[in-house]
Amino acid sequence: MFCIACQKKREKLAKSHVIPNFIRKRIAGELDKQGHKRYKFNWIDRQDLPKQDLPKPNLMCQECDSKLGDLIENKMASLIMPPNVDDLEQWKSMPIEPFSLDEVFDSQFFVGKYRYPLAESKLLRKFATSVAWRALHSMKLDDRKLSTQFLNSQRGKNIDGSVRRYVFENEDMTEILPAQLYYLGHNFANFLTDKDDEMPFGWAELGESEEILGVGVILGYWMILWPVFESKPIEYFDKLVRLEQICFINWVAEFRSQLN
Repeated sequence: MFCIACQKKREKLAKSHVIPNFIRKRIAGELDKQGHKRYKFNWIDRQDLPKQDLPKPNLMCQECDSKLGDLIENKMASLIMPPNVDDLEQWKSMPIEPFSLDEVFDSQFFVGKYRYPLAESKLLRKFATSVAWRALHSMKLDDRKLSTQFLNSQRGKNIDGSVRRYVFENEDMTEILPAQLYYLGHNFANFLTDKDDEMPFGWAELGESEEILGVGVILGYWMILWPVFESKPIEYFDKLVRLEQICFINWVAEFRSQLN
């Protein structure tokens, strides 16, 4: 087995969370003595998971899994959520500004984007990219067609290497842009699950005509969107809009129908 981070052959790989466990712990809550949580959490196509844990595929060796936590994930909770996640007033104090995705719907559609100084913004982009990158590899392990074709292609291999150097060695990515983290608010989780006590989690390869355009990840109140398509500069905006439409219209509707 090969670690997707260091590329070394290992006898055993760690069970790596694609969606970092701090999100489940902080948002869904830990089990109390009565076996209750603040929220249940629901995973597409896995009826056993709401009472257990988020998926942990064998992606990285223990050393790289721990390194990713030290470099990025241990610093993320305070950047994306307030100390008390149940206090709506504390959420209002977070540096989240509305951002319009004008071309997705006929009317204006706003998502939340975090506004931090350069260092913190770069850390957020690394976090989002690392999650989407792990989701992509997890889908390859599950033999998802578009993810497998992409990672087996020469361009996919180049991007994979660029992500590794970006996340673990702090090099700028030259092959592709980082993923974006959007805050969609407390009502988004309720909209997807149609329940007041359930958090949605999932990821998907997003594409059409046998081409992967990007990777989408839903994690509670947030969505990560990572464009991975190839295009000429003049075509980039049109392809990005198409990816956003597939994500926010097609995938969200499919996600919601499966949870309900």
